[in-house]
Amino acid sequence: LLGFAAGSEPNDATSSLHFSRKKLGMFLTYERHSQNGQRLASTLALSASYEQNHVNREFVYLQNTYSFLQWFSLYQSVEVDINRGWRKQAQGHAFSFSNLYIIANAMPASFLSLNFSYDARRNVRTFDSFGIPDSLFDFSLHQGVSGGFSLTLPHDMSLRANASLRFQQGPTNDNFYGSIYYGIRNFPRRGHALAARLAFFNTPFSRGVRPVLSYRFPFKRRMYVSFSGGGYIYRTGTRQISNYYGEISSYASIARRYYASFHLRQYFDSQLQSMQLFLESGMNF
Repeated sequence: LLGFAAGSEPNDATSSLHFSRKKLGMFLTYERHSQNGQRLASTLALSASYEQNHVNREFVYLQNTYSFLQWFSLYQSVEVDINRGWRKQAQGHAFSFSNLYIIANAMPASFLSLNFSYDARRNVRTFDSFGIPDSLFDFSLHQGVSGGFSLTLPHDMSLRANASLRFQQGPTNDNFYGSIYYGIRNFPRRGHALAARLAFFNTPFSRGVRPVLSYRFPFKRRMYVSFSGGGYIYRTGTRQISNYYGEISSYASIARRYYASFHLRQYFDSQLQSMQLFLESGMNF
């Protein structure tokens, strides 16, 4: 499949139509399917934008998607900037990698799934942002790696965990985030569920944890009630702040067409003594 595109953009401040900003693009897409369940799709594109006869940005985009049945999938995208004029003076070379994103999912067994991603996407300078100082321009937009797993255990139990590391430029430490989840269904009776979650983070400015414990049981047919409790415990410098809460929620489906939900949360700490109440009802179409 081969395609072309051309157009313009309205003014950023007034939204009025003008043709001082022009955009051009072309792309080529290729797909292949095999009888053994493999699928490959690739897209190669060339895009360019110009601002008042100046080069705004010119880049090559490449995207690949590969999958093999339900066992493995891979997605990759990358942008390669073609630097001419002021862009070459700013970058110092004719070509530069501006964005790279990779995500992979694997299921080596029916009870185990794995995921991994690498994110090197970032903000890219254009003709409008050329004069912004480097100290005010964010080159590292959530760049980092992440991974996790999901494990299905016997007796309706499950275990999941995820972790991510966000890279920081300069002498500051990288940001770390993680979470772990354990759940069991049909415990202690059929239709009941118990779950425990723990999330944590560590950044150059603060660190903390968030524990949550919840229990859900069916009250009547097409209606359930759940109880949960948790907290936010984090430290900034030498100061530690702890917020704890308890909540109750319910959901009911009436004649499979109407529904109603109720949610109440009460905070118990000394700093945030408040109550949140949500009521909702509606109709399913």
